[in-house]
Amino acid sequence: MTPLNSYSFGVAPSQEVMSFTMLRQSLGYLRIFHKRPKEKNQDSERVSNATPIIFNLPYDIMESVWLYLPMVDRLKCTQVCQLWRSQLLGSTVMWSEISGNISHCLKPYKINGSDIHQVDLERDPDGIDFLLNLKCSNLQSISGAHIRDGNVLMSFHELLCFTGLALRSLSVKAGTPFEDVLSLIFMQCSGLTHLRFIAKRSHPYRISSRRFGPVLF
Repeated sequence: MTPLNSYSFGVAPSQEVMSFTMLRQSLGYLRIFHKRPKEKNQDSERVSNATPIIFNLPYDIMESVWLYLPMVDRLKCTQVCQLWRSQLLGSTVMWSEISGNISHCLKPYKINGSDIHQVDLERDPDGIDFLLNLKCSNLQSISGAHIRDGNVLMSFHELLCFTGLALRSLSVKAGTPFEDVLSLIFMQCSGLTHLRFIAKRSHPYRISSRRFGPVLF
């Protein structure tokens, strides 16, 4: 029987030391394996809590990007966060040109009517009343306006009282007697330089560039 002391310093002790070393390494790998998911979760939380770079861009750059978007997409951007909403709705140039069904799209938002300069009402039959409620005083161009009855004519009259002096370009389609509409336009829009007028008649007509009034073919 081998003595204990000699056994401790023989070959067997080296194998025990080797086994102990391998056990420590295995335990170390286990500890690392259990820590990895935690470190991964911490990294994911760190990434999720980080502020996206787009929110750190200067306002001038963001405004330039927004101006490339259609009006409907700009309205969608106002729903991203409170910062974008305040910046978009408070901008003086973001809503200078609007088109589409503006009375439906812009009604829930507080748009400053004095910031609107160009408007296309071709797809919005109620656009004149909407612009009147906004008290648009700096309109320079109106296209696609449809004067279909006397009530719309009265609203159109009030709108021209607000913005007639600033108006430079006007495109109108009249379903009422065109003489009343033309008289209203020439009376309120002294600075008008471009006029396109369409009326429902049994025969076509156009506006002469030399004199104000209908010229029959």
